[in-house]
Amino acid sequence: MVIELDWEKSLLSNKFTFIIKNENVGSYRYGLFKDNAEGELLNRSLRFRQNGILRKHTRIINPDNDEIIGIIKLRPGLFKNKADITLDGEHYSWSSKSTWSSKWELRDESSVRVAGNNNSLRGKFQVTQPNVPLILSAMYISRNFKDSNRFFTLLFVLPPVLQYLFRLTGG
Repeated sequence: MVIELDWEKSLLSNKFTFIIKNENVGSYRYGLFKDNAEGELLNRSLRFRQNGILRKHTRIINPDNDEIIGIIKLRPGLFKNKADITLDGEHYSWSSKSTWSSKWELRDESSVRVAGNNNSLRGKFQVTQPNVPLILSAMYISRNFKDSNRFFTLLFVLPPVLQYLFRLTGG
C-alpha cells in the first residue's frame, strides 16, 4: 500500500507542514544555515544535527532521550546527489533522479521505500514503508540538496548575468 504525504511551506518561512488527506499530521523546521533541523510526524519527533566541514554527516537524534538512532552521509554530485542512511541498524540509499534533485527516491537493498518530487514551496512523498524516521530523513536530505543546488546556481549563473547587464548599461 502506498501512502501519499504532501508538504507545503510559505515563501519566507523555514517551517514545512505535512498533510495526509487534507489533515495536518506534522511539521519540519530547519535552522538558519539548514544544517540542523527538527521534525515531527504522526506524533513522533526527531532532531537532525550536522557535524563536519568537508566530510559532513548528520546525526538523527531521538529528542526524548538524546539517543542517536541514525546517521546520514551526504554525497553531493555535479549533476546527481546521493546520500547514505544508517537507521536503527538498517542501511538505505537516497538518490536524486533529476539534475536539480526535484525528483528522488530512498530505497533499501530490495525496493523503494519513499519517493518524492518537490519544488521550493510544496511537494509530495509516496511512502511504501510508513517509517517516520525514514520519512523525516528523506525530507532533511531533499531540502539540504535543494538549497545547496540553489546556492551553486546563484554562484555560477549570477556573475555572468550581472556582467552582461553591466555591459548593456554602458558600464
